[in-house]
Amino acid sequence: MQDAMRNNLKPALRSVHVAPLFLFGLLTNVLGAQASGETLSNVAVSAQTPEAMETIVRLYPVAVVSGEQVTLADVAEIQGTAARLAGGWPIAQAPAPGRTEEIVLGEIRAALARRGINLSQWIFRGASRCKVTRSTEMPMNAASRSRVAVDSETVAVQGDSLEVSVVADGIHPDSLEAALRIWLANQLPKQSGTPVIRFSVSTQLASVMALTSPPYRFEIAEVGKRKLGDVAVEVTVFEGQLVRQVLQILANVSLRVPVVQATRAINRGETITENMVELRQRDFERMEDIGLKSLPLVIGQRARNFINNAEIVQARHLEPLPLVERNDLVTVWVRRGPLVVKSSARASGAGTYGSVIELRSLMSRETFLATVTGPKTVELVEETADSMLGAVVEGGRP
Repeated sequence: MQDAMRNNLKPALRSVHVAPLFLFGLLTNVLGAQASGETLSNVAVSAQTPEAMETIVRLYPVAVVSGEQVTLADVAEIQGTAARLAGGWPIAQAPAPGRTEEIVLGEIRAALARRGINLSQWIFRGASRCKVTRSTEMPMNAASRSRVAVDSETVAVQGDSLEVSVVADGIHPDSLEAALRIWLANQLPKQSGTPVIRFSVSTQLASVMALTSPPYRFEIAEVGKRKLGDVAVEVTVFEGQLVRQVLQILANVSLRVPVVQATRAINRGETITENMVELRQRDFERMEDIGLKSLPLVIGQRARNFINNAEIVQARHLEPLPLVERNDLVTVWVRRGPLVVKSSARASGAGTYGSVIELRSLMSRETFLATVTGPKTVELVEETADSMLGAVVEGGRP
């Protein structure tokens, strides 16, 4: 009976070990709520696993703020259990209006540590530093305010990431956003494809993006040399000759291109057929990642290495299908003036159309070079035709 009682108590005793972790999570939520002015009723308390309690912070390379302080949500995308509370935590003093300062990841970690955060449960990704620009106040007339209010509501419905193309509908053609899309598209290399541009927009930035010319005028300058991926640009907004605002905007630019993609796994050495590949639209942030764009260039080639299902086919994955394999018995044509001789020889290596391979005479150990001209067919290289004519004929004229 005592053993039974002891065994029944074991699960309960094991569950006690979870209590410190549960209490720590509860205490962190309570302290965070008090620091941000929230009541305890707004804090969801639940026993969570360590994986569920992780918070992921993805730092932006550039950010725009308007207040006196820079919050964590201003400079980073936050995911996880602490995202709602942590987003409002101030981490640094904002720069002066119109000025830009840099915040490094170490400063953000230090600010969080001062709040008593357990950094072992926080994962930091993205940039290692963020350039923060503080915007200046910009007076707008009633018409501009009305137009901005409508556009801001549209952005709020679409979410934090706004995807557009160069010819997107619903965007004022004279707005700053339209000017940015055209400018970014014109920076891309001359490459067949459709530019896809996404802006990470806050409510404040959405109002600036909706400004139109006239009455404002925009000057756009590049920050860095990147054309694809995360591209930062500096925008100066003029009203007449007066500079109203200077800010940095981050855009994600990719190129949508139809490329050849494997429809199944292709083993090394397989000859690629029509049912193994297809054309598929894909978005690319690096020019070197763009694969082959023509099915005829791929079909009939041989896989040089293993190609995964749905993998984009690159030129490095392929090699021409050899017309002559090693140790093949090949037909040799020798042409010298009006004289044409047909014979046979053994190939010492594989070769594709136009490649020069080494042959061995069938009757001797003598070797010579020939050019592949067809399936198991070669023609003697002209420079060696005179010296090798006898060896070929002796080697086995049919």
